[in-house]
Amino acid sequence: MAAGLETTIETENLAIYVSGGLAKSHQILGPFHILGPHRHRRSARNDISVKSSKQLLQSVWGAYIAIASGAHEGVSVTRDPSGQIPCYYACIGSTWVFASDANLLRNVPGTSFTIDWDELTNLLYFPGHFSGRTAVTGICELLPGETAIIEANAVSICSAWSPWTFCGPNPCRSELDAVELLRAAFREVHEALADWFKHPIVTVSGGLDSSIVATELHRAAAKAHCVNLFTTSPSGDERCFARIVTKGCDYPLNEVPFAAPSIESYIGSQPHLPRPTQRFMANSSMELFRSESLSGCHDVILTGYGGDSVFCFLNSSLPLLDLLANNPSVRDLRLCLNALEGVTGASYFQILRHAVRNEWRRRRLGRPFSWPKRSLFLRTDPLMLSQPREVHPWLVAPTDACRGKSAHIAAILRAYNHLEQMPRASNIAMLSPLLLPPIVEACLAIPTWLWIYGGIDRSIARSACEVLPRDIAKRSTKGTPCEIHAKFFEHHAPQLIDLLLRGELAAHGILDVDAIKEYAGRPFPRKDSDYLTLLELVDTEIWLQCWSTESFPVKNS
Repeated sequence: MAAGLETTIETENLAIYVSGGLAKSHQILGPFHILGPHRHRRSARNDISVKSSKQLLQSVWGAYIAIASGAHEGVSVTRDPSGQIPCYYACIGSTWVFASDANLLRNVPGTSFTIDWDELTNLLYFPGHFSGRTAVTGICELLPGETAIIEANAVSICSAWSPWTFCGPNPCRSELDAVELLRAAFREVHEALADWFKHPIVTVSGGLDSSIVATELHRAAAKAHCVNLFTTSPSGDERCFARIVTKGCDYPLNEVPFAAPSIESYIGSQPHLPRPTQRFMANSSMELFRSESLSGCHDVILTGYGGDSVFCFLNSSLPLLDLLANNPSVRDLRLCLNALEGVTGASYFQILRHAVRNEWRRRRLGRPFSWPKRSLFLRTDPLMLSQPREVHPWLVAPTDACRGKSAHIAAILRAYNHLEQMPRASNIAMLSPLLLPPIVEACLAIPTWLWIYGGIDRSIARSACEVLPRDIAKRSTKGTPCEIHAKFFEHHAPQLIDLLLRGELAAHGILDVDAIKEYAGRPFPRKDSDYLTLLELVDTEIWLQCWSTESFPVKNS
């Protein structure tokens, strides 16, 4: 047993060891040991006997892992759809081991894992996509909403939850229905958070999503402390908007300056995930939030992460195609075109032309959604697939699926790829309330064309949060810290390029070395954003140095 873990149960075929926080949340429901904060759905019947993983997910929501073991049956492990407790597994000796931290698997004495180069290359060509296969051979991930059944020294995976269950036929036929549905979900989630956590810290960026979390938490009568990270450049300074939110909630606000890490700490990062997610620069902000939470003795960090994805921020003609597939009236078509004109800034003609191209592409490919492929700075390989080798099960759409809803689900999936932002050993829980099931399921039930009602993106979310300050609700733009990334690359370009050219990606023939050298020779400042792709490749190289048996040190410049 790993140090610092408590024994929850030990039987002949099952042993559960947990840290203090999960030990406190442990409850038994039917055959299931539930680990993590959870509560019964308001819509669930109290007399339902929970016997299967599907029944469990229909009755109980939260951020949990559920484990069941019968006297004559195998062991099952179910990960709730929010995915906010990680779950990795591997066969170690003759035992299947499941853990919320991949390093627990990696550090078992006598184990040896290698890089899965095929999957790693796949991840680079299709950024943001992931499946149950990680980039480490022998370590798999139990995806959100899946159940693993362990019998006779083998594991079988089945789906216990699918986003497509909530997509149709659409219960929301009007903007009013959609607002009421999402408003109820906001209340259910934030009232639960107020009950689960007594000393939360809320990351308030000044944008719509984190503002919804803070104001809905305040409406639920929860006490909280807020933190805003700001940069010295105006593009990354959102303090004025964060102050509007916290003043309305009467929450204390701590404003913390954010700067790029040193090159030594950046290259010396210790990634904790069994696949690269190209987020090391962003993850440096997580350490600031963690420091703030520990100094204030807080029990959770709540963020607005995932809001753009969940609130169907589609800047395209896809909502029009979805509407056309639902027998609209002339009035509905006119309203949708007007809304798209307001959101995209395109003319009627441009919107219709884009819609025709989208529909032609769908018919040519024979599927409603194709994950975008990127080959910038990568060696061209004619044998590469047009889609990921193992497609995430949420992307397997029904035959009558709408293109916009497929893109909506893909956007939510992309957010899940970056959900695990801190190691589980960080002594502080981190949750993204907007990705909890009641909110996600309500958003999935809302047709894509209603999200742009009145020509405003994410309009349903803006209206559903009654307590949102007007200055926040009407915001259509938001600052970014991209200038920090640009200056970091410009200042450390020689070291970063040297790391790539002498690293494992280049040694395995994955990089287009000539293209990287050509780009590195261009004068600063750069007017494009291709340097962000190079930083993502550097992140992958850093990940390889941590997870490979060999490392390639960086020359001092």
